Amino acid sequence: MRGVDFRSNGYLNVECNQHLDNDVHYTNLDGITEKWTDDSLSGPVFFEDTMYHIYVGGNEFTPELIQRDPLIFKSITTHPKQKVLSGTINFYRQVGRSHLTFRFGSLSMQITIEVVPTKLDYSRDHKQLISDVETVCHGLSFAYLRATYHGASHSYETSTTLDWIATLRQEISSLKQAIEQITRNPQRHLVRERKTIAAHHVRHADHSVIRAVQRCRGSGEFHDLGDFAKVRSSITAEVRVASIDVPEHIWLAQQLQAIWLKLQTLIQKTRKALQRYEQNNTPLREEARLNELIFLQKKLGNIQKTKVLQHSNRTPQPSPPSLTLLSAPGYREANRIITLLRRALDIQGRAFELELKDIHELYEVWCFLKIIKLVSELTQTNLETSSMIQLHRGGLKIEVKKGLQSDINFSSANRRISISYNRTYKGLTGNHKPDIIITIQDETEPELIIVLDAKYRVDASDSFKKNHGAAGPPVNAINELHRYRDAIVVKSKSELARPVVRGAALFPLTTEETDSYERDSDFFRSLSELGIGALPFLPENTQLVESWLSDLFSLSTTDLAWNGPMGPSPVDRN
Repeated sequence: MRGVDFRSNGYLNVECNQHLDNDVHYTNLDGITEKWTDDSLSGPVFFEDTMYHIYVGGNEFTPELIQRDPLIFKSITTHPKQKVLSGTINFYRQVGRSHLTFRFGSLSMQITIEVVPTKLDYSRDHKQLISDVETVCHGLSFAYLRATYHGASHSYETSTTLDWIATLRQEISSLKQAIEQITRNPQRHLVRERKTIAAHHVRHADHSVIRAVQRCRGSGEFHDLGDFAKVRSSITAEVRVASIDVPEHIWLAQQLQAIWLKLQTLIQKTRKALQRYEQNNTPLREEARLNELIFLQKKLGNIQKTKVLQHSNRTPQPSPPSLTLLSAPGYREANRIITLLRRALDIQGRAFELELKDIHELYEVWCFLKIIKLVSELTQTNLETSSMIQLHRGGLKIEVKKGLQSDINFSSANRRISISYNRTYKGLTGNHKPDIIITIQDETEPELIIVLDAKYRVDASDSFKKNHGAAGPPVNAINELHRYRDAIVVKSKSELARPVVRGAALFPLTTEETDSYERDSDFFRSLSELGIGALPFLPENTQLVESWLSDLFSLSTTDLAWNGPMGPSPVDRN
């Protein structure tokens, strides 16, 4: 159960602020020393939760390690007399690329390595975890924005990043229609301009006109005005003309330019991400994402060429300049769409920040968001996202983080479902905080709880398989679920009740290993016999969880409340 193909090398990159006189070598997986080149960037493989010894020696200067994470480098010590730095490094559960920066006087060297997980496929599952978290967060944000701007809740429908971009495409198409409506009937105001006009068209002789007549300025023939005064046939005068160079148009143009630049940033990031893949191994989804973003940027650029928007070089408008943008036809729609696009493009999802590299935290967050998506699809209910999403000056922020409670609700005609992350239940014997709970409540019935605990731990030892039939999560993870069912107590109709009726530990197991788990594991069998057990859950392996939840949601409240072998189970009765 390794997260990397042992037949391939890892990633290595070496950068130095001065020329290196010596070659860089590393030991591959077969124990053979190879020469590193900046063309291949191949190097040794490093694993999570593994101790590595490090030894760095200097000729003239004592090596200095620039520490970014004191927890990882806490065991490293410096020996000035020997000009040596040595110790041990453990990346724990941080996966991804890490930088080791060493300084030798004025010389600095940065070594970049890649730490891979041991319980899932790094090239497939880890990248898919991040992609799924990003996708679900985008979907939740759009559900929130639609509810905000259209005044009603919408079910969660977005399943891929491409669907998110397709939503942008639809909104940009609506924006084009709004701008076309503005073009047909634009706002105008009168401005004073100096123009050369026929002398007999002058309606107001200001001081500049009088001075032009006195000094015989202008063009064309002279005309006698009497009293020894003459005027040319054309003179320069100040006139009032209707102009579309209004603050509303300036604001719209600048907002569209900001969206265009944001799309440009997304295009650059996507291109950079594609460079990590080999030429013939580029993910089709990422290529389609890039093509869609380029298409949207071109479409937005065509909108910016509209005549009424050719004012982006004017003084910036920090906020909507008038009520016209809130009420006038065309302007109202354009303002709504621009606000939606900017907030959507500026989503600040804490759950998928690049700095989040602890794989067990990523796995927990992914499990929570993936369960939201599955429940929404299985129940076909409306999604209420306001409790998870907050508006900030920079856009939207998805409040999903380990240790913080997050809730999301689904509503239907006669059943209410909520999913919570990190909810705490206080009790006489202590507090209890399951990772994920699904609360189900019918109209006149007490609430029932399904507990899901995300466990980024797999025991595949021979002794574990002998005792429990197949690889699975540690036994204490299953025991915690039993404890939750016994210890979590809530007040229902002035009486105390135990609402937890089912529980499952979610753990990473590949699709290839799932067949034997489903056939031989005691933890899988205990789900139907005891109501407590464990299920494998990975981006490419969600079938068992989806099937289990589907069966539970199809049960009546009475059958779902069955929580043990005191009588025939619903599975046996059916």
